[in-house]
Amino acid sequence: MAREWHAHWKSNRHERHAQYVLKRLEADVFPRIGSLRLGDIPTSAFRDTVRKIESRGAADIAKRVLQTCGQIMRYAMTNDYTSHNPVAGIKPGDVLKPHTRRNYPRIDQNELPRLLKAIDGYVGSEHTRLALKLMALTFVRTSELIGAQWTEFDVNAARWVIPAERMKMKTPHIVPLSRQALAVLHRLREFSFDRELVFPGDLC
Repeated sequence: MAREWHAHWKSNRHERHAQYVLKRLEADVFPRIGSLRLGDIPTSAFRDTVRKIESRGAADIAKRVLQTCGQIMRYAMTNDYTSHNPVAGIKPGDVLKPHTRRNYPRIDQNELPRLLKAIDGYVGSEHTRLALKLMALTFVRTSELIGAQWTEFDVNAARWVIPAERMKMKTPHIVPLSRQALAVLHRLREFSFDRELVFPGDLC
């Protein structure tokens, strides 16, 4: 069922991102619940699966896997493969521990090349890799990046105008865009599919 959903879902997704989602299912979900009958999978099976992922320190992956499982089961219901969705209504906070955010210290100048190399070699979500790369190229705050809207970007003028209401000092901020940053934005357009936000919350 998951593979049928994936074949349907991946048609308008970037290939690298689609492969990442399938690999996560193959590594973390199929071994635990892949042999169960679709209509017999209890909610606890999904709960235990994502908690096991969380236990190895991968809370973000656990959250995304839960969201993906919810989409698979919703697809199964829509296409009359089952009459019950055991993931419906479950939010990550219901089964995963809350995590306290903390600020990390800035990196030194001599650490920057290693950081950029690590970003290029990141094997997780392609969307996440591009977000990290754009942040490294523009030096904006995380909140400014997450809330970015396509209407804020003027590609022809090579600039990004962040409106005052999204800035800490409540004044508009103009970010010049290098050719590398413009290239990242071009790639991100492949993920956007006419969405308002450059980085929508649920990409799976």
